Amino acid sequence: MTRFFLTLSIFTFLILASCDKDKSSQGNSAPITLVATDSIFFKNALVLDTARKNEVVKKLINFYQKNGAQTKWLLSGGATNLFHSLIETIGNAEDYGLYSETYNYNYLKSQSKAVYSADKIDFKELCNLDRDATASFLLFVIHLNKGRILEPGYREKPWFKGDQEGIETLKLLSVDPQETITHIIDTLQPNFPFYVQLRDQLRKLNHSEPRDIVPFQFDDLENFEVGFKDKRVKYLRNNLNQWGVEADMATNPLVVDTALVENIKDFQASFDMKADGLPGESTLRFLNMRDDDLKSLIALNLERMRWIPEGIGENLIMVNIPEYKLRVYRTNEVTAKVKVIVGEEMKPTPVFSDTLSHIVFNPTWTVPQSIIWEEMVPKLRKNPGHYEEDFKIYQDNVEVDPYMIDWQDMELKKKYYFRFVQQPGPSNSLGEVKFMFPNNLSIYMHDTPADVLFDKNNRDLSHGCIRLNKPFKFANYLLSDNENWSKEKMYDILQKEEPEKIYLDQRYHVQIAYLTAWITAEGRLKLFDDIYGFDKVQLEKLNELKQLAKKAEKDYS
Repeated sequence: MTRFFLTLSIFTFLILASCDKDKSSQGNSAPITLVATDSIFFKNALVLDTARKNEVVKKLINFYQKNGAQTKWLLSGGATNLFHSLIETIGNAEDYGLYSETYNYNYLKSQSKAVYSADKIDFKELCNLDRDATASFLLFVIHLNKGRILEPGYREKPWFKGDQEGIETLKLLSVDPQETITHIIDTLQPNFPFYVQLRDQLRKLNHSEPRDIVPFQFDDLENFEVGFKDKRVKYLRNNLNQWGVEADMATNPLVVDTALVENIKDFQASFDMKADGLPGESTLRFLNMRDDDLKSLIALNLERMRWIPEGIGENLIMVNIPEYKLRVYRTNEVTAKVKVIVGEEMKPTPVFSDTLSHIVFNPTWTVPQSIIWEEMVPKLRKNPGHYEEDFKIYQDNVEVDPYMIDWQDMELKKKYYFRFVQQPGPSNSLGEVKFMFPNNLSIYMHDTPADVLFDKNNRDLSHGCIRLNKPFKFANYLLSDNENWSKEKMYDILQKEEPEKIYLDQRYHVQIAYLTAWITAEGRLKLFDDIYGFDKVQLEKLNELKQLAKKAEKDYS
C-alpha cells in the first residue's frame, strides 16, 4: 500500500508540474489524479454530520482506491453531467425528507464555478472539491438508506433499528461520468410500497401551493352545538376545506350547522378518531397542522421506514403501533388487515424485527416477574387462593400450594424465585392462540378473552405484547400454506385444551413499527396520535442536525 501511494505522489508531482498552463489548452476533458491520498486528505473532507464522519471517510478511502485515485465528478475540462445531477439531487433533498444544507449544496455549487472560471485551474482545489462531492454523495446515500438518527429509542421505550448494507461505493464506481445519478439514488433508498407512497406525498406537498391553515382553539366545547356563533367557526370551516373536507364558507360561515358537524365527523373518521363532531384537542392537533409541520412529520416517518431492515422478503407482517393495526404483505401487496391492542405508554410495545416461526394453540402463560410482584402478590396477601382455579405456582421450579406460602413476608422476593403459569382455557390471558417470533424481549402476538376492547378507538391497553382481533381467522390464513391444514384441524386441536405447537411452512418477517403518518390504499394521507411521545423527541433531533448543518455550511461558504 505504501508503494502504491508513493508512486501516486510522484505521478501527481509530474502532473502538477505540467499543468501550469491555461485550462482551455488541456485538450479533451479527462480525470485528474488526486494531489494527495493520505489519511489526512480524506479526514479533511467536508462532512457536516459528525456522527457519520468516520463512516464516510472509510468509504471515501475505499472509493478512491478502487477508482485509481482519480477524480470522478470534476475533469480537467469541466464538471461532469454526474456532478451537475448530484447538485440537482442535493438541491431537491427536501423531496426525500432530507435537508440540502447537510450535503454542502451551496458550497459545491459555488466552488465548482469558482474553480472553472479562474484563469488557471487550481488542481489542488479541484481534487479537494471532488473529494467533498464524493463525501456529500456518500453522506446523502447513507442518510437515504440508513437514516440520520442513530439511537431512536431509550431504556424505557426500546427501539431497535435494522442495519442496512452499504453498496453505494460500488454503485458510484459503475456509473459513467456523463450519466446522471438519478438511477443510483432510486436503487439506494427503500423500495417498500409504503415508503414510496409517503415519499411521493411529500414531493407533491413540496411542489403544491401552500395550504392556508389558520390555527385556533376552543377553550370550552360545552356550547359547541348547532346554532353556536363564533369567528373561530369560520377558521374551522377554512381548515376543513384545506384538508379536503368541503365545508360551506358562503352561508353563515360563523355559525355551526348540522352540515358542519357532519364535516367534522368525516374528518375525524378519516383519521380513525372517535367521530363525535366536536373539535376537541386531538381533532384540532391535526386540523391545525401547517405545511411546515406536516412536511417535518412526513420526513420523520420516512426516516423511520429507513430503519426497517433490508431483505425482509416477500412475506411481511407489519404491526403499526400508533395505528393499532396489523397488515400482511405478500409480494408487496396487502392481503390481510387485523385490529390490534398494543402496550400502554408506561409499558410500551418495543419497536423491533423478527421472524414468525410457529403458532401455539391452547397456550399456557408464564407471567412476567413485574406483573407477579406488582399485581398478583398483593392479591395473594389478601387471599392465597385467589389464583388457584387456573394458575400453577412454582417455587424454584417445584409446584407449591399457595396456602403454604407466607405472602405477608415482605422479604419474599429476595428469598425465592416464583413462577406463575396460567393453564390453557377460555380465561387464559393469551386466549387460545399465540403467534411466536422468538425474541429476548418476551414479546409476541396473541388472542385475548377481552375482545370487547377492540371496539375502542385508542387501544394502547396491554403490558407490551400485541393482542389480535379475530386471531383464529389470522392463524388459519397463515397456516393455509401448510400441507394438510384445515379449519377443522384447528378446531380439533382447540377442543383438546392441551398446548400444541404448529410450525409455519411459509415463514413471515415481523416488523413492529411506529409510524404516525401513512398513505392509505386510496392514496389518502392519514396521521396518528403519538402515543409514546417519540415524535417530539425525534423531531427535535432532526431539527438539531439541520441547524448544525446550516451553521457549518454558512461557516464554510
